Amino acid sequence: MSPFVEALIKEIKMYQNEMHDIQSIYIGGGTPSLLDISSLEKIVEAINVSEFKEFTIEVNPESLTKEKLNAYKRLGINRISMGVQSSHNHQLKLLGRQHTFEEVIKKVEMIRTAGFDNLNLDLIYSLPGQTLNEIKEDIIAFIQLDPEHISTYSLSYDEGTIFDKMKNERLISPIDDDLDRDMFKLISDQLNVKGYERYEISNFSKEGFESRHNMLYWSANEYIGLGPSAHGYLNRIRYENVSNMKEYIQLVKNDKKPIADTTRILHEEALFEYIILNLRKTEGFSITKINRLFEIDFTLDYKKELKFLMDNRTIEIENDRVFLSDYGFDVSNSVFEQFIR
Repeated sequence: MSPFVEALIKEIKMYQNEMHDIQSIYIGGGTPSLLDISSLEKIVEAINVSEFKEFTIEVNPESLTKEKLNAYKRLGINRISMGVQSSHNHQLKLLGRQHTFEEVIKKVEMIRTAGFDNLNLDLIYSLPGQTLNEIKEDIIAFIQLDPEHISTYSLSYDEGTIFDKMKNERLISPIDDDLDRDMFKLISDQLNVKGYERYEISNFSKEGFESRHNMLYWSANEYIGLGPSAHGYLNRIRYENVSNMKEYIQLVKNDKKPIADTTRILHEEALFEYIILNLRKTEGFSITKINRLFEIDFTLDYKKELKFLMDNRTIEIENDRVFLSDYGFDVSNSVFEQFIR
């Protein structure tokens, strides 16, 4: 851990000139709560950003302690994101998680006692063999913990993952698309009743607790990615750091940015990304703003696509804004495809 922390701090310093107008800081997974307090203190000191609105750290229940929470508070962290995933212990075991839901309950109490008033919980649905009733129990259990924010993710079988391997070996079977949609509708309905508003495809929050950091992503703004496998977007260049830890440490030690690949985002691609990222938000985007940013006439340039999507009731245009309909969110990938050129 020590050589990694040293390399990360050195990489942070390589980007000092770009660290202006920082709105948010996000220390993300793997499992940052595995870091000892001394290491985290060094990292935060190196970031050296005094003005920000949101500072999040991801935690897993089994590696969270009172001492770490008190240190997070002292370091200016004001938002906790916990990878809970399910309220059913047999599902947590299937997911390879090291905690029980009983432990989650205790850790949430600990987070509140430490003085944190902005908490996100992650929920995964569409697990193999999962039922609608289990999802209903999950969402009720999550709501009882009273977080300010809930992120929901449908289980995906990405190539090379353990779930992809188990599926190919017929050890598990994915649930069908109709049940997947029914599960999300149940989640959405239950959360809306309890005052959680959907503000993005997969995210719900109480009023005023939308994730500022993720909203920056979905608004196609720039961000600095630091650490192995991190992705960043600066000056219309998207970059990806090396994933191998030893390679990462060695490159930084040799005073080189540990970048594995870069892509310059040209006008057409930047426009496409702006459209699809902003359509992830329930508020969509302003036609006036996109016209000004990209020097286009959006409704004229995309007249054919907009007519098709509106005829299929997947998007709506109202008061200068383009946004997905409820049905459009269900089939968002097919909506996004219409804007590819």
